[in-house]
Amino acid sequence: MTVNTLGDLARNFQMRALQVRMKTEIDRLSQEVTTGLAADVATRVRGDFAPISGVERDLSRLAAYRNATTEAAGFAGAAQQALGRLEGLVAELGPGLLTAASTNPAGLALIVGEEAEAAFATAVSALNTSFAGRYLFSGAATTSAPLDSAEAMLAALRADVAAETTAAGVVAAVDTWLGPGGAFEATHYLGSDTPLAPMRVAEGENVSLTATASDYRLREALAGLALGALLRDGPLVADTEQQEELSRLAGERLLSAQTGLAEQRAELGSVEAAIERASVRNAARSAGLELARAEISVWIDTSRRPGSRRCRRSSKLCIPSRRALHGCRSRTFCGDGALLCLSRPAAAGSRIGGRLASAHQG
Repeated sequence: MTVNTLGDLARNFQMRALQVRMKTEIDRLSQEVTTGLAADVATRVRGDFAPISGVERDLSRLAAYRNATTEAAGFAGAAQQALGRLEGLVAELGPGLLTAASTNPAGLALIVGEEAEAAFATAVSALNTSFAGRYLFSGAATTSAPLDSAEAMLAALRADVAAETTAAGVVAAVDTWLGPGGAFEATHYLGSDTPLAPMRVAEGENVSLTATASDYRLREALAGLALGALLRDGPLVADTEQQEELSRLAGERLLSAQTGLAEQRAELGSVEAAIERASVRNAARSAGLELARAEISVWIDTSRRPGSRRCRRSSKLCIPSRRALHGCRSRTFCGDGALLCLSRPAAAGSRIGGRLASAHQG
């Protein structure tokens, strides 16, 4: 048996170092048992990091795609809500304008005109919606609102139609104002004619959100709402017959605009579906790569090792104290950590002798 004689201070430092080492090993093994992954991957893969590096690279790319799909889904969802809000306004106001044209009770046209003016302001607000600091219908110019204020646009329209004396003339003036090359494009549309750049949502797959506030289908809805707003303080207020005709034309314009809005929402819905499919594929692939990484990094047969380390740690701490040796001044430690008294022999049947015998048997 190898016997090493150590002083009290040296042995104290040795025990502290042993405790720290064994505690670190127990923590490492507990982590491996809990997670099922090796703490020291380099040892597990024997220095060949190519497979796990490829898996980690793909997982990082998929994490970026996950963020992109989340942003694209939120952007498309916000645009869908804005168009739904606009479609609801058009569907609600159209029948009211037709009713005002057919019955024409006193003051009904003015009341419907006030409702149309409020709906026009609500529609402009919906088209000026932003998501995460980016405006939905501004095209590539996502930092600025796509439309001027509703008050400014209605004031410009009233000035353009002030000289008109018939409902057909007012409708033509509004169509010119909102048409290609008109004042709407030149002054009141503040977005970009360039659509928003495609968004990459998966490997080799992009989605495009090209809707802008200058889309002709949105202009059709705005034209119907603007014609209804002109019933309140337009140039035909004093002409009851022309007011009825203008109310009828505004109602018909809104009814026809519903078809265009439904088409636009359907196109946006197709984009949303493509984003969702890409998100599901990315999630499935990410789950598969996680399993592959676990198979590479898994640590096998560690469930029994923490317990054995704890037993060894406990045995190292079970060192007889100075008083347990009845004043013995000479102490020697065996290689396995057992403490021996060399200055006084212990009887075989004594308490100390039994501890020494059990220590040597261990």
